Amino acid sequence: MQIVIKYADKKIDGYILEQFNKEVVSFGRQPDNDIILDLDFISRIHGVFFMEDGTWYVQDLDSTNGLLVNGTYIDQPYAIKEGDCICIQRKDGEESISIYISESEQAKLDKARSPKKLVIILSVICVLLAALIVSLIIYATHRDSSKKETATPTDASTETEETSEIEEPTTEAEEVTEELPDAEEDELNGGELEEDNYLKVKSEYYNPNDEYTGKWIYEYDSNYNLSSINSYTKDDQLESSLIYEYDSDGNITCEKSCTYYSGVTEETDTIYIYENNKMVKYYDQKIGGEDVGYHVLEYGDSPYAIKETYYDSNGNTNSWNEYEYDENGNNIKEIYWVKDRKQGYRLCSETMKKYEKNQLIETEKNLYDKDGIIYENERQTNQYDEYGNVVENVIYKNGELFRSFKWQYIYNEFGLIETRSYYVDDMLSWVEKNEYSQK
Repeated sequence: MQIVIKYADKKIDGYILEQFNKEVVSFGRQPDNDIILDLDFISRIHGVFFMEDGTWYVQDLDSTNGLLVNGTYIDQPYAIKEGDCICIQRKDGEESISIYISESEQAKLDKARSPKKLVIILSVICVLLAALIVSLIIYATHRDSSKKETATPTDASTETEETSEIEEPTTEAEEVTEELPDAEEDELNGGELEEDNYLKVKSEYYNPNDEYTGKWIYEYDSNYNLSSINSYTKDDQLESSLIYEYDSDGNITCEKSCTYYSGVTEETDTIYIYENNKMVKYYDQKIGGEDVGYHVLEYGDSPYAIKETYYDSNGNTNSWNEYEYDENGNNIKEIYWVKDRKQGYRLCSETMKKYEKNQLIETEKNLYDKDGIIYENERQTNQYDEYGNVVENVIYKNGELFRSFKWQYIYNEFGLIETRSYYVDDMLSWVEKNEYSQK
């Protein structure tokens, strides 16, 4: 689902809810919100978008000025749809902000950096190794068949039985060729793909009624670097695209983003700058738009960034993050500071993370008000399967259960082919189906 935010009849921002890679997206004045609306008539956490039964809802969180949907105040979750207009306004009506809704497919997160990439790579390697093993079996079969011409009748009989035992994998070879039609023509060179070959993954999404809601297509280069992501609506209309560029060391140097809304195309390039293979700066360039500032990363004696500072287009510091890591390089603590109009800089949030076997099992986050007092505590716990996929995520807020999700993963010999998302009551939320192809 895509939203466009307008203030004083001018567009100030736009988002695709699925790209937050979470099923609850908050909005409000507080900087820790997923969508920040920095206006004084907006509450700190004004409301949320959340997904349920494959549908996105908007809900007011007891805000001061409430939420108007199509001109009517709501006090219950509202299922948003294309054409809806959400409005927040002062009580006197002199100032307001509007959020316009357009339909999109349901999707998870920016997978560009999800653990599924590793699963995909391992799946492809397994396919290639299987094809190589099958080729060796077929070669051995032909070699043994040629020996039968000079073998004794007894030997021939024995070899016939042996041949019948190993002919069965030939069917598997046909299945591999059928799934990857170019695998036979594009031979392997020392176990590596030809330079022009790449992997394509198509992820289709369905609601609980098994109705198609859209798709994402991921393409990888011959080094298995993610090269592009394209998302499509349920009508297969291109909705957004991402293109990635890399340097010779495999570092992302540019991320080209393009979104399409009501016939309007918006392009943004994110540029990444490295020194000694460490990212030291990145910034967004809105094509045909204004400069939106930049981020600077500091390392000190650590191989990992210990501080990230955000500067506005005038070079003024707006906020920064401080990071701590364990001996395995896992981020165990993050402190977020923001610029306050009256107090200078103040602590905004503190996040602590716990790991077991390098898997994130618990995250606890405290949000602070302007007086340095915690006004919200959020704790999340994760459980994993043997492949390293998260199978359950539970969220608590201020000690009470807030929301829980479960995931089921289905594999075949080629890799992950289906993901199912459930709520805590085992009610199906959405289904993702993957198809792999090699060109």
